[in-house]
Amino acid sequence: MREYVQKESQFRSQAYAWTSVWQVVRNMVNRRAVRKLEALSDHELKDIGLTRGDLFYVMKLPITCDPIWEMDRIRMLSARHPVSE
Repeated sequence: MREYVQKESQFRSQAYAWTSVWQVVRNMVNRRAVRKLEALSDHELKDIGLTRGDLFYVMKLPITCDPIWEMDRIRMLSARHPVSE
């Protein structure tokens, strides 16, 4: 039983390490997608519920944060509390 627990622990630590690596790689790919959004005009960004400042904010997040998820969160918050112009 002791060997089983030890082997299970080693397996899980390796599996979670790969999960972290995969998450960072996925976040890097998502950052490339955000870079493509920078080419849009301010009007087009407003249509999807974002601002250029939101893009800058998301790109400054650590690599462990998913920029797409954060942009979606920002978009949802701005939809709930629109800023009057």
